[in-house]
Amino acid sequence: DLAKAERDRVVVPIIYENRWAKIGLESHAKEFLDKEFEEITEREEVEVKEKLKRRWSRLERVLGSESVLKKLAKDIVEHFEKRCETIEGKALIACMSRRICVDLYNYIIKLRPEWHDDDDRKGVIKVIMTGSTDDPPEYQPHIRNKYRRDQIKKRFADPSSSIKILIVRDMLLTGFDCPCLHTIYVYKPMKGHTLIQAITRVNRVYKDKPAGLVVDYVGIGEALKMAVMQYAKRAPDAPKTFISQEDALPILKEKYEEVRSFLKGIDYSGWRDLSSKELVRLFHRAHNEIVKDDDTKRRFLRAFSALKKAFVLATPHPEALKLKDDIAFFEELRGRIIKASPEHVIPPPRVDTALKRLVGKAVVLEDIVDLLSERPKLPILSEEFLKEVSEVEFPNLRIELLRKLLNDEIRIRMRRNVIRYQSFRERLERTIRAYHNRAIGSAKVMEELIKIARELRESIRAGEELGLTEEELAFYDALSKGEIFIASNEELKKLVRELIKTIKNNLSIDWTEHENVKSKVRASVKRLLRRHGFSPVRYPMAVELIMRQAEALYRDWPTLAFEYMGRAMFSPGQSI
Repeated sequence: DLAKAERDRVVVPIIYENRWAKIGLESHAKEFLDKEFEEITEREEVEVKEKLKRRWSRLERVLGSESVLKKLAKDIVEHFEKRCETIEGKALIACMSRRICVDLYNYIIKLRPEWHDDDDRKGVIKVIMTGSTDDPPEYQPHIRNKYRRDQIKKRFADPSSSIKILIVRDMLLTGFDCPCLHTIYVYKPMKGHTLIQAITRVNRVYKDKPAGLVVDYVGIGEALKMAVMQYAKRAPDAPKTFISQEDALPILKEKYEEVRSFLKGIDYSGWRDLSSKELVRLFHRAHNEIVKDDDTKRRFLRAFSALKKAFVLATPHPEALKLKDDIAFFEELRGRIIKASPEHVIPPPRVDTALKRLVGKAVVLEDIVDLLSERPKLPILSEEFLKEVSEVEFPNLRIELLRKLLNDEIRIRMRRNVIRYQSFRERLERTIRAYHNRAIGSAKVMEELIKIARELRESIRAGEELGLTEEELAFYDALSKGEIFIASNEELKKLVRELIKTIKNNLSIDWTEHENVKSKVRASVKRLLRRHGFSPVRYPMAVELIMRQAEALYRDWPTLAFEYMGRAMFSPGQSI
């Protein structure tokens, strides 16, 4: 049941695209749809009655004519290349006869010579068919034994392999599972169960593939509808298992208008022709509109995700391609929004995606958003850096950038020292919440964020001036906050170092997952504090804070949580 399989997310929908007019076969429509002829399958190619055999031969001559095959080769090459601009994956071409398979291959490699390779492990396109030494010489390069055919199938099913297209007669059309297969070009009459078996090669779930595509060159549309009705037992509210590409266009336009509604009053037409300075300002203005609050931001990202999938479904329809530049602009804007958003608000996009960037590489601009890179030119939290962020023209974007920077710094620091930096995170969240609730304006929130940044910088420096490592400072703060008072700072440092040694002596792999090990660590900390003269009445808070720090620092024991920070917080000798 196709409908049930789709509801259960076992398969993806199937899009149907009729392209037989592209190769001039409309005049043969009556013969293609002849019900008597529909009874022929290639398994009967040798055994059918003479009358049907003559009919098959006549049709094979039409489909195999040089003029038609040249048009077909050109159309498939252009179609597949456009398809692969939006989604990664593979394609099958199902042909009516072995002769057509071989001839089509030859016409395709004349258009794309680099796709050919004599080595089974290389090249972009291969023919998979059986044969013998009695077959014509031009068939021989494509006739392989079972082992070689199986090796090509395995490579084809590997998403990372160079083989992207297989031409087949009837092999692989049943029982072959290749999730990354997204398109089947049908150039042979089929119906019923045979047709369903063939088209369902493209509906396997793969990453975020939105649908499989069936491209029809011989007029199987009606047969396909009948087959889907027969094999997809539908409930009234069942999802649409079979969608024509024409039906996908209204969905695309609806999603396109939804995304456009977020950018009212912003002219992004011709954005590719703008100078770098003009383009930076355009992206800043658009970014500013989207980040009014976290809800608007999330709604935009959800709307764009739906738009991108709808675009893939409708591509390469000419009406869909007209929207490509606008959608590429939205995609670049989406990337900037994600880059400038704290991870707890917008999780990083999944790497495991089949959808490709329409822009290709990210647009390279000298831009404030570039300050979010791994190693910015200016030290994070320096006065120069804060000044540059403060001078961003658009207030929502200005706040978003500083929020992101502060959040990331606090998050990284909290991996090493929960106690010292927890209060900074709470202040940051309260400030942003007040801004989104309209309790404070943009000027006030910016003032508060800069204040948090300066105090964070001061807190980092104060810790460094104690002459402790980050590891030692974490437990120094736990003891200080835990009301463990020692008159001499040097004595407190000595206790810190002894505490670290005691904790490490009791750690084991995955210790945070085992209560007995945690209890052992806790008991060793209590014994140490008692030896230093602290009574059980005084140290409970300190013990809890010490355990929090230990779990943060040594969660991945024996790998310590002290990787290189990746960027400077402030310049040596910098005034505060």
